[in-house]
Amino acid sequence: SGAQTDPSREAVMTSLRQADSARFVQNLADDLARTRSRDVLVFVHGYNSSFEDGAVRAAQVVADMGFDGSVVYFSWPSAGELTGYVRDQQTARNTGFFLLKLLREIILEARPDRIHVLAHSMGSEVLSKAVSLIDRADSLPRLAQVAFAAPDVDARVFAREILPTLREHSAGVTLYASSEDDALRASRVLNNVWR
Repeated sequence: SGAQTDPSREAVMTSLRQADSARFVQNLADDLARTRSRDVLVFVHGYNSSFEDGAVRAAQVVADMGFDGSVVYFSWPSAGELTGYVRDQQTARNTGFFLLKLLREIILEARPDRIHVLAHSMGSEVLSKAVSLIDRADSLPRLAQVAFAAPDVDARVFAREILPTLREHSAGVTLYASSEDDALRASRVLNNVWR
């Protein structure tokens, strides 16, 4: 848009480094060592979100919360455009396996005290799919707080399949939604859900 952002007042992405799993775990462990809580917050972005937009949103949420811990931004390949809803929905579901792998294997190597998860919008589909892949004998660590912000997921499936499993594997589940959310209204029309 041509407008300059002010890094002292707004979250901006200044750099990006690639890392393999071993380097990621080492970076996370080093970051955890600098926190008081040794907590990890996994942020899963929503629909119509580019990688950069999701990273900035994650940073802004963490700053607004005053979270003392390490943040892991889980990005899935959203089309990043309003017309990509159906594609995003399928991609989100297909990505759940990788979120489960992150939660049950990779993050644990850094030895956090607690793991929290915040899924925004269609990121709730990613988290819901990950949860649906858990069986009773699964080695998923007990999660601390799990939050769904403006969740774009079928309410019946959530209540019947996702919530019971999350109750077994987390200390608390919170859902934040508004009947005035335009994106959820559009989802309701497209999916005929949340009646």
